[in-house]
Amino acid sequence: MAFTDTVMKNHIIFSGILLLLVSILSCKTNKEIGPSGSLKADAGIDRTSLVGDTVFLDGTKTKGPDDQPITFAWELLTQPNASKAVIVNSQTAKAYFIPDLMGVYEIKLKASTSKLTDSAVTKITANLAKEPIPLTQDIAQPMNLTDRNGESDQPDYLIDGNISLLAELTIQPGVVVAFTENSFMDVKSNGGLKALGTADAHITFRGVESKENFWGGIRLNTENNQLKYVDIFNAGAADPLSKNQAAIHLTTTGKASVEIENCSITGNSGYGLLVEQGNTLKKFSNNTLRGYRNAAIRIDATNAQRLDKASLYASNVIEIGPSEILDTESAEVVWPELNKGIVFRILSEVSVNAGWKIAPGTVIEMGSDVAIMVHKGYFLAEGTPENPITIRGQQNQAGYWRGILFQTNNSQNALVHTIIQDGGSSNLVAGTKASLAVFGRALMQVTHSRIENSAGWGIFAGVGTETNTDILESNQFKDNLLGDVKRQNIF
Repeated sequence: MAFTDTVMKNHIIFSGILLLLVSILSCKTNKEIGPSGSLKADAGIDRTSLVGDTVFLDGTKTKGPDDQPITFAWELLTQPNASKAVIVNSQTAKAYFIPDLMGVYEIKLKASTSKLTDSAVTKITANLAKEPIPLTQDIAQPMNLTDRNGESDQPDYLIDGNISLLAELTIQPGVVVAFTENSFMDVKSNGGLKALGTADAHITFRGVESKENFWGGIRLNTENNQLKYVDIFNAGAADPLSKNQAAIHLTTTGKASVEIENCSITGNSGYGLLVEQGNTLKKFSNNTLRGYRNAAIRIDATNAQRLDKASLYASNVIEIGPSEILDTESAEVVWPELNKGIVFRILSEVSVNAGWKIAPGTVIEMGSDVAIMVHKGYFLAEGTPENPITIRGQQNQAGYWRGILFQTNNSQNALVHTIIQDGGSSNLVAGTKASLAVFGRALMQVTHSRIENSAGWGIFAGVGTETNTDILESNQFKDNLLGDVKRQNIF
């Protein structure tokens, strides 16, 4: 009897252990596979996140047959407009992405075996990390703006209405400043703007809405402003005072200076940069200006020397506004050769009161009845056979612009390998129409050049002036209405 009881007890214990093992194994199997021959994708639960945070996607709870490997493919079905978010490691069970804009991101997981396919969808709602700080009062004390939202494109600061900088405002890399409609930033007396981004963390100025000319722009009235690695979007609403449209405007006060490097200015039908006479463009390099209907830049003739070949200019036009060539720190003002196809367009008379040199390959278009008047200093247009300088009318018609008048006895007054077209619109000097004129005991040399399509003389030389004696032989002339060369001192 005792023996039988012992056997029965051992049997019960063994059965219990066996049942426990089966239960454990069953639990483990149920976590990894679904019903026999089935596949059930699992993309995880719907969640919320912050813009700029990393969102991890986990498909390891997908259930499938235990004898078949599962492949995974994650896909963004919907995301906020303008979002550039992408899924990283999208072909693995575990992937991730970074929401860059506020809104809902709908993500599909597709799970597959050799015979089965199933899909599941999860939604991630991304919220702003921090609401933008409103800047509603003029800045009267030095202020430093820092990046509050990391790599997010969401605004760190909001400017609603015009704001004046009466002290220095420093903006750190990565900061996003948003402007409401028609809002301006005015840098006034004792103020200054130092927006110093980096190659990896640009500073952004943009409108609350992504519309052309949505907000006003930045008006500079003080010295020593700096913009580096700054992206400006959708500025250029009409200035209620000047009626100008410009993302950056060095105003008529004539006291502003700025350095602009590695910046992008887009989404504006006016000008990206407007520099009035008397201000100083200290540095301009590696910038991109796109989206302008007429010209990317309007600038005075002296500051035009700061423009660089590495920058990209929308519509390939640089407008030259009312201005004169003035003495600068350098010995002369040199207009640089820009990329092929870019044109300097002079819209009003330019007075030359210092040395002015034009680089080979430069193309200048002259506005209607506009002239270049060399009162002091000199004008030197020295091209090469391979890269001649061209000075022509904005429209290709005889007599579209007035011409160039030399009134100084400077040995550097010269045109070499230069093409002059479409001059002679009205009297340039002494009641005479001419594309080129020298007058008042002045000096001018013209060699290896072409003068054509004038509505007056090709060249007019007044009494007591000096030109090269072979001026007729060393140049080419064509279709000049009154003749090629007129020497007033020869009867």
